[in-house]
Amino acid sequence: MKTFKQSLILVLLIIIGLNTNAQRECNIWYFGEKHGIDLNHDTVKLLTNSSMFTDAANATISDKFGNLLFYTNGETVWNAQHDTMPNGNGLAGCTLADDCMIVPHPGDNKKYFIFTHDCIEAPMVHGLQYSIVDMEMDNGLGDVSGRNISLGVSSIERMLVVQHCNRRDYWLIVHSPTWIVPYDEFYTFLISPKGVNPTPIVCPTTFSIEPFNFIIEANTNIIYATNVNANHLCKFQFNIDSGNIQFLDSLFIPPNLGLIFSSIISPDGSKLYSTEGSDTLCQYDISIGTDSLIAASRAILYPSSKFYGMTLSRNGMLFLPIRVENSGHNIIIINNPNQLASSGNLISDTFLLINPITNPRVFLPSFIAGFRYSNSFEWDHVCLGDTTQFTYLIPECDSIAAVTDLYWEFGDSASGAANSSIDMDPVHYYSQAGEYKVRLITVSSQSIDTVYKTIAIVENPVPDLGADIDSLQPGSQVTLDAGPEYWDYAWSTGETSQAIEVSQTDVFSLTVTDRYGCMGVDDINVNYISIDEFKPSDLIQLYPNPTRDILVVYSDFSILEIEIFNLVGQRVLLQKALGKEVQIDISGLTSGKYIIKTLIKDKTVIKEFIVL
Repeated sequence: MKTFKQSLILVLLIIIGLNTNAQRECNIWYFGEKHGIDLNHDTVKLLTNSSMFTDAANATISDKFGNLLFYTNGETVWNAQHDTMPNGNGLAGCTLADDCMIVPHPGDNKKYFIFTHDCIEAPMVHGLQYSIVDMEMDNGLGDVSGRNISLGVSSIERMLVVQHCNRRDYWLIVHSPTWIVPYDEFYTFLISPKGVNPTPIVCPTTFSIEPFNFIIEANTNIIYATNVNANHLCKFQFNIDSGNIQFLDSLFIPPNLGLIFSSIISPDGSKLYSTEGSDTLCQYDISIGTDSLIAASRAILYPSSKFYGMTLSRNGMLFLPIRVENSGHNIIIINNPNQLASSGNLISDTFLLINPITNPRVFLPSFIAGFRYSNSFEWDHVCLGDTTQFTYLIPECDSIAAVTDLYWEFGDSASGAANSSIDMDPVHYYSQAGEYKVRLITVSSQSIDTVYKTIAIVENPVPDLGADIDSLQPGSQVTLDAGPEYWDYAWSTGETSQAIEVSQTDVFSLTVTDRYGCMGVDDINVNYISIDEFKPSDLIQLYPNPTRDILVVYSDFSILEIEIFNLVGQRVLLQKALGKEVQIDISGLTSGKYIIKTLIKDKTVIKEFIVL
């Protein structure tokens, strides 16, 4: 655990720019004591299938469609089946550290880097290291193909990953542990198709900071941090082209803000959320500019609670774990973190983690700034029968020469001459489902670069509602269930659940959508027996018969009228508008046979019964 001083004097803040495309690489989180969250659907779902126990460090990665690939606590790696990967034990991270990070390999989307580092609670002997996961191994479940590769520096305890302006590479940013080494500096490492460059760009901070929780604003690439005295909020400009970091200025922090455990900035950059002393959540309006106005805007949202690592989701919701003494942890969700608390628009919900928690801390994962997990090129429309669209991601660096030529190979030799293209954003039709290794070569006046990505063309789903259902008794219900394997359900009745209850004759149609966006349709004919299909005598039941006190008349249809006659034709009872089940008191009738005449819809049913 960190010392009290270290916990209080150190903070860096992030605003995560939201990406509006359909990428879902960061929509599943595993953390804490076998807990998880699924953000792939309209509502937040708790997951309880994790194999991971971690004090703090955690990272999870899915594919672009939200399918879980693997997760880690910096020491062990688990695959999508929640089994330890081959060679997945013995990573040199520390579960007490605030961070570990998963970064896609810029040259091969079947490979990933896991970055780990030490924590102050563990001996500072490993430093910053990375391991490699290859998802083509172990039948597509992944294998740790390279483990604990040292980058030659010590860092603690926060790390950032930012996409390079070429829209292909990434920058890894860490900071020196100032209580171990006698200098105060950032290290930035380039991650490219060649791998991780082991030689960092060294950037002195000049304004001494504490490096536990520094975070970057993804749209302007401003790094925020508190200085060692915890009385100034420092701003650094990160150059996403060169990797250099330069001090800009600092803002005086009010004394009550000096006791910060962790913080985050709203998606629009206007609100600061801080867990002061780790037990009070506050909001500040940092858009108003001056120190005094920012201090005066302080609003206490949750007093006397234990908060730890906060995270923004891709859709802009703020998630905060809270420790509830003697009962575990809650996750608070602030749905509108851009809004002022004083305006009443700050809507929050909570849900309780299912498993009990013995660990005093829960930290949520960190992600690549801006959730920018797409690089070099993107693709869409992967359902068999669709035409797949490829999109080249044009670099945004002023210093990079424009690409003059592109050459695509779609990995589909069966398509002949159509297997290649020189278009900027080509399309290709795949005639069979399967995986295809796509190669993109880009040519500029400075370089020739090659990127490989493996894409999957998938079969359209085939929902099966079963055989048509015939001859159902009126008044009964039947359940139509499409199974749980789809993401979205659209019934012809307007319902959107996996299963529906029906009770009338009709043709019911269902359209399902799987996680790849592929659609399938099925329908089923449900047929109820009409009243006209009954023999008149079958329309009602009498019981008990013979009887002494009560005669029960039952029908699947509404009984409109009942008449009872004795054997000489005299009517001894008349009842109207009675429903489907009627109890008749016949205790006043003498023993013998009687005729009961029942009107149902436009049919009259005549039966005998005996009074004892």
